[in-house]
Amino acid sequence: SRVAHKHASLGLKPEEYPTVHEHLFKAIAADLGDAATPEVVAAWDEVYWLMADALIKLEKGLYASQANDVMFAPYRVVSKDEVADGALAFDLEPADGTPMTPAVAGQYVSVQVTVPDGLRQPRQFTLVPSEPGHRRVVVREDPQGEVTPVLHRDVAVGDVLEVSNPYGDVVLDPDSRAPLVLVSAGIGVTPVLAFLDQLVREDRGDLRRHRVGGVGEVRPDEYLEVAVADAPVVPALADRLALCSPAGEADRHPAGTRRRYGGSVGAQAEIERGPAGTRRHATIP
Repeated sequence: SRVAHKHASLGLKPEEYPTVHEHLFKAIAADLGDAATPEVVAAWDEVYWLMADALIKLEKGLYASQANDVMFAPYRVVSKDEVADGALAFDLEPADGTPMTPAVAGQYVSVQVTVPDGLRQPRQFTLVPSEPGHRRVVVREDPQGEVTPVLHRDVAVGDVLEVSNPYGDVVLDPDSRAPLVLVSAGIGVTPVLAFLDQLVREDRGDLRRHRVGGVGEVRPDEYLEVAVADAPVVPALADRLALCSPAGEADRHPAGTRRRYGGSVGAQAEIERGPAGTRRHATIP
């Protein structure tokens, strides 16, 4: 399912699977050398098409569930704001009349740009809370990457980007009322923002049992404070959320900042918190 969602976010079509097959099997033959006997190649071929047929079926269902029949739609950049060191929030609105599919908290979109060599290159970004009729993503620049430097340095307010429909199956169970542990680091906090916004909107009475843990030298509170400044999640959770950060980080915030720090934490320790039945999500880049 996760692979199918990723493929759909890229607009992969059934007729492209033979092309993937051709290049994959060239790579397999080159890697295996003399070990790539006819029997071995035939076995790989059978497995490939079994997987391809299953993925094609799933992807057709995902495409059919959308509010439109396009792979990418034009979205205009309404705002581009720095929300943390090295991270920009892009607020996007439709640039034409293509119907928008409502996103589920935790889903992502592919944003496609033209990179310096002239190719159109997509990359996925988690959707964070936004006003109705908009999409919002937070992009941390990867100096070694192809897409994020273009978004940071070349894309301006008013420009139009190609954006996919929302995909992704890492979402909250709407029927579960089990305790929830959310662990994130750095830009990995963006799915957590979407989850928390959903929990606030659902007015979950057990919200005090949820945690957001920062791992290592990052501070998820920076993103929580500013990445969704116009959404209700931050003020609604200010007194009900345990934000964990390395020891001493509390001193870096001004007096009156409402934060409760759990000292230095590690991913495994934070994930293991919670009583039996606790549901856990770790989004660590």
